[in-house]
Amino acid sequence: MIGSASTVSRRVLASSRCMCFRSLSSSLISVSRCGRNSNILRIEMNSPPVNSLGISLIVGLKDAIKDASMDPTCDGIILASSCRVFSAGLNMRELHGATDADLSRFWDEFQSLCFSLYGTKQAVVAEIGGHAPAAATILASCCDSRVAAPGVTVGLNESAFGLEVPLFTITLMHDLMGVRAANRAMSLGTLFKSEEAKQLGLVDVIAPSGDADVVQQVALAECEKFVASPGQQANKINQRRPTLAKFLSERQEDHKAFTNCVSSEVTQKRLKAYLESLSNKTKK
Repeated sequence: MIGSASTVSRRVLASSRCMCFRSLSSSLISVSRCGRNSNILRIEMNSPPVNSLGISLIVGLKDAIKDASMDPTCDGIILASSCRVFSAGLNMRELHGATDADLSRFWDEFQSLCFSLYGTKQAVVAEIGGHAPAAATILASCCDSRVAAPGVTVGLNESAFGLEVPLFTITLMHDLMGVRAANRAMSLGTLFKSEEAKQLGLVDVIAPSGDADVVQQVALAECEKFVASPGQQANKINQRRPTLAKFLSERQEDHKAFTNCVSSEVTQKRLKAYLESLSNKTKK
C-alpha cells in the first residue's frame, strides 16, 4: 500500500500551487501524491533511456496500478514518465530468443497490466511528454484521457514488424478513433504526431508547449476535472464493464495469438534484424 503523507518528502508545483508527496520509490517506478487534496497518485515509469516495457517494468506498473486502485484516499491517477520519452513500447530484446514459457509469462503480465489500468474505478490520465509508439499507445489508450506534448509520436506500428495487434487493442482503437480510421491505421502501422492524433481521437489534450512542467500541469488539471465529478467512478464502472468483460473473454485467444506470432521463425528473424539495426546505429 501507499505510505502516509507523514513519511514522504514534499515537492511544490509552483504554477498550480499544489503539493506532491513522494510515497513509493523503486528503480523502475515512482509514485507520488499530487492535487489540491493530495488525492491524485502520479505513477512514473523510470527505466532509462526509453522506458522499454520489459517484464520488470510491466510487473512494477501493474502492482502500482493495483495498489492505487485499492487506496481509499486515491481519487485519480496520472500515468507518466521520468524519461524524455513516454515509452518506446515493448522491450524487443526480451522477446527475441525467448522461450515459450517466457513469452507466455510476458504476455500474461502485459494483459494483466492493461486490464487493471482499463478497469480501475479511478480516473486515469496518460501524461505523454515524449514519444509513445506501439505498446505505449496501448497503455495510454487504456486511460480515461490522454494529454500529449506538441509533436510527439503515437500510434500502433505493430504491422511494420509483422506483429498482430492485440484483440483487446482493436476494441480500444475502434472506441477512440472510429472503426474505419482505426482499421486503416492498424493495418498500415501508421504513427501520428500528437496534433493529428488529437483530430483522430487518439489524444484528448495538447499541452501549449513541450516543457515537462507545462505538460505535467496540464495533465494534473485534466485529472482534477474528472476527480471533481461526483459520479465519475460509478459511471466509469458502468461504461467499461461490457468492454472489460469482452477483453477477459478473449484473453486466452489473444494470449495464444501473441505467443504463436512472436515465437514464429519469421517474426524472430524480423526481431533479430531490428535489434541488429539498433546495434549498428549505436556503433556509428
